[in-house]
Amino acid sequence: MAPHMQRNDERNPLLHERKPLLQGVTLVRDGGATNSKGRWTPVDTPRLGDRYPSQLAGCWGNVFFSWVAPLMKLGNERPLQSNDLFQLDPHNRAVNVSHQFTAAWEQQKRSGKPSLVWALGKAFGFKFVVAGFLKLIHDSLQFVGPMIIKDIIAYLSDPTAPLSEGLTYAAVIFASGVVQSFALRQYFFYCYETGLQLRSAVVTAVFEKSMVLSAAARQQRTSGEITNLMSIDAQRLQDMTPYLHAVWYGLFQIIACVLLLQQRLMEVKDERIKICVEVLSGIKVVKLKAWENSFGQRVMNFRDEELSRLRTYVFARSTSDTLFSFVPSLVTVVSFSAYVVLGHMLDVGTALTSLALFNILRFPLFMLPQVLNNVVEASVSFDRLRSYFLAEERTRVGEGDLTDVGISVQGTDFKWDAAPPAEGDKKDDNKKTGEEEALLTPVAEGPTLQHINFAAKKGELHAVVGHVGSGKSTLLAGILGDARCSAGSVAVRGKVSYVSQQPFIQNATVRDNITFGLPFDADKYEEAVRVSSLTKDLRILTAGDRTEIGEKGINLSGGQRTRVAIARAVYQDADIYLLDDILSAVDSHVGADIFNECIKKTLKDKLVVLVTHSLSCVNQCDLIAVIADGRIVEHGSYKKLMAKKNLLAQMVSNYVESDKEEDDENVASVDSVEDDSENLSDDEELAINGRRKSSESRMDRRSRVSSARSDDSQAFEEEGQLMVEEDRSVGDVSWVDSVGNGVDFVLV
Repeated sequence: MAPHMQRNDERNPLLHERKPLLQGVTLVRDGGATNSKGRWTPVDTPRLGDRYPSQLAGCWGNVFFSWVAPLMKLGNERPLQSNDLFQLDPHNRAVNVSHQFTAAWEQQKRSGKPSLVWALGKAFGFKFVVAGFLKLIHDSLQFVGPMIIKDIIAYLSDPTAPLSEGLTYAAVIFASGVVQSFALRQYFFYCYETGLQLRSAVVTAVFEKSMVLSAAARQQRTSGEITNLMSIDAQRLQDMTPYLHAVWYGLFQIIACVLLLQQRLMEVKDERIKICVEVLSGIKVVKLKAWENSFGQRVMNFRDEELSRLRTYVFARSTSDTLFSFVPSLVTVVSFSAYVVLGHMLDVGTALTSLALFNILRFPLFMLPQVLNNVVEASVSFDRLRSYFLAEERTRVGEGDLTDVGISVQGTDFKWDAAPPAEGDKKDDNKKTGEEEALLTPVAEGPTLQHINFAAKKGELHAVVGHVGSGKSTLLAGILGDARCSAGSVAVRGKVSYVSQQPFIQNATVRDNITFGLPFDADKYEEAVRVSSLTKDLRILTAGDRTEIGEKGINLSGGQRTRVAIARAVYQDADIYLLDDILSAVDSHVGADIFNECIKKTLKDKLVVLVTHSLSCVNQCDLIAVIADGRIVEHGSYKKLMAKKNLLAQMVSNYVESDKEEDDENVASVDSVEDDSENLSDDEELAINGRRKSSESRMDRRSRVSSARSDDSQAFEEEGQLMVEEDRSVGDVSWVDSVGNGVDFVLV
């Protein structure tokens, strides 16, 4: 451990490195070790996972797939771990695949009618075409055997035939089989590789698109629909690639029927996901207003409709599978019967040749229903993804004429675009009550800001104040590009860090939420934790900064979530900080510490725009913008605006009076408590003191336990986990488990 890391750990016990729990191991087996707790851990060995397949094999290695052999050998020696698996080849990594697809899609968008199929084909179609050529070779060589069966039978029937002729037939069949095998394996490998690239490109593109959707587009696209695009639709594109070339084998006889069924099924699926997301997002309101039965019935109605359409879809698919499975056998029987009825002699050569050809025909006929279904499902996914990728994006904010870090807003009108109601909402309007409609209707057009002129440069601290709903947050949204700029110009130069009123918290540890993908720097991390007033909170948490936070920060208070977001912003070391009312979510003394330590000191060389309702700190800001009636009515220094005795002076006066009233109420409350305590009997006072001592004792024990945990970092870390990694069994599977139920084994 480096010396500076040791000093950091001494200053802050929450920043600790992992220490081994055991000095040795008690039993070594299967390439691993069992510690005193009975847990199997791997022994350090050279890992294959640091390389990718093309590094282990050349051209012939890729043909024979010899790069799999070391992994199979290692798996035979000991249980495989996740870090034993190969790295992805560079051309299959998401970042490179995403760049390829983005370039192709942007080129398509510049054309009149952008096609997602052509974009994906241009980006990843080369290997897919090569796979089709290999499949053509395989299918062509399938006819070699049936074509020479008659010659082989004639050779075997002729005792005088030379041996060389028989060897030639054997060599041809052997060579044909070998080439078929290589061609088919390479065909599937290229197809699966193309499918992997398609899925990676689509998932990455959908996620990146969700980051730039306009306000109106976000209202039209629910999180459930976006999740379906990344999970279901992307997976369908991947599943399609190995069998897409099978369209050579048949005709599209049932496309229209399956397409219609699939579209209707996906519409109902989206509606069900949408209503479930709405209910879960507003579960607090649903519970408070006792709407469980109403919303539960709506969810069940969508579910019943989805099951009904799914039942029809599965029945049609099962019928087609049954018919196409029966067709090859039926064709064979009918063909032989007709051949004999017409008076022809059915000899061995003709029968074997016909059976071989019918056997070749069996596979495409059997695969046709699956191929048709995959193609139709993929076509629906293509349409859904294309519609999503063409959705309106928010306006990108450029740098304009700025030459240094700064913000320039000149004569700008900002407004929120309201999305038109979806078709599903129109159908269900008569089913919703007034309260439900108010809860589920998309947010209408927000407050509009008009003729906004705002400029800020590096090193300045700007406060934005105004009454609730005046448009303070809209100003920040306009600077970020989320609110549409309908007039004027907006320019921003520099890296921006934004802390919203509802901070984003991911399901990860506190440390991971603060570093947010950046490399861990102990000094910078400790400073970010300190200035955001999180140090005491981390000491209280079960595992310190390695405590796992639930989804949306469910196990943190509102103030703690805000301070985690502040620490994350500080750790990002941005040039511009947009802070949206961060002081309202914390207590007044904590807010004062954050303002003095974080905003005034740590961010003193940054450009900070602070939206706030706490007017006790505005006198320390360089400039103040007062928003009212959708305009910036006052803008200047604190002394200048107070001297005018206009809106800011009035707001400060009202704030001071309300603050004084709260202090008087608190004092009265304390006096009341003291008077009540004087009237307590000795027994009551003794009971209260006993409860206080018991509480203090519990806090002492908790403190001692927390101190003891620091000696065992792994146990310290595991205590704060919400998600537990799934265990797995290692070793051979016994014959008893393999056979299972004896009756089923015999039937199979």
